[in-house]
Amino acid sequence: MMDIFIPTYRRPNAQLTFQGLPKKNPDYRIFHVVDEKDASDLAVLRNDFNLVVHPPEVKTIAQKRAWIFRHWHDLRHTTGVQKIMMFDDDLRFAVRGGPDSTKLFPADEVAVLTHLRLMDAKLDFCRHGGFSPRQGNNNMDPGWTYNTRSMYAIAFHVPTVMENCELGRIEHREDMDYTLQLLRKGFKNAVTADICTDQKYNAAGGASLERTMEASNADALKLAELHPGLVKPVEKAYKGSINRTEVIVSWKKAYDPSLAR
Repeated sequence: MMDIFIPTYRRPNAQLTFQGLPKKNPDYRIFHVVDEKDASDLAVLRNDFNLVVHPPEVKTIAQKRAWIFRHWHDLRHTTGVQKIMMFDDDLRFAVRGGPDSTKLFPADEVAVLTHLRLMDAKLDFCRHGGFSPRQGNNNMDPGWTYNTRSMYAIAFHVPTVMENCELGRIEHREDMDYTLQLLRKGFKNAVTADICTDQKYNAAGGASLERTMEASNADALKLAELHPGLVKPVEKAYKGSINRTEVIVSWKKAYDPSLAR
């Protein structure tokens, strides 16, 4: 069994991810992780959300993800759930047209459920992974790719994370940090190309309210400091925007097969 979490902030009517997830299957419970204000507002607006309210000191997406790990790890003996998947709240799902095709089609709930089940089973062998992002999906082989970036739709075996990762040590690109920490300790990850997600950028609310370019650039440098020889900061120019610092990550080099488990 695998629980699903959607951290969200000030987006009561913009739940693209929830629209695409299977909502009537008892195997996968869906929880929106919110603050007290959103919990109050959503309770009035909707009756189809399961709400989990985080403490008021938890504010950023990185802090929310760290809190989810800690909270669900504390509850594991009660719930029996050791595997989770976290989704950004502004995602659309697409699937490939077949094993020999990279053409993508909108995914219905049945297709998403199929891939949730495959991800759930995969976490018994690979303790982290996820669905691929749409960007670059056409360059991935069918099925599972191992030891690569996982973003937007990320899955974890919670006890493995709690035993091997330092939580919340970076505010931006913390998904990269968790993946690198686990790879370096011999836990390979698995990302499926047969389903992917794309994201609506710069939508109101959500993490857009907490990002600054300066902080993001600083954390790109910090990620390189945390993983020397594996992360290379680079300056990139974008049309219509100022230059920013991005990172090039050597994912496969990060995996240490001598520690494989």
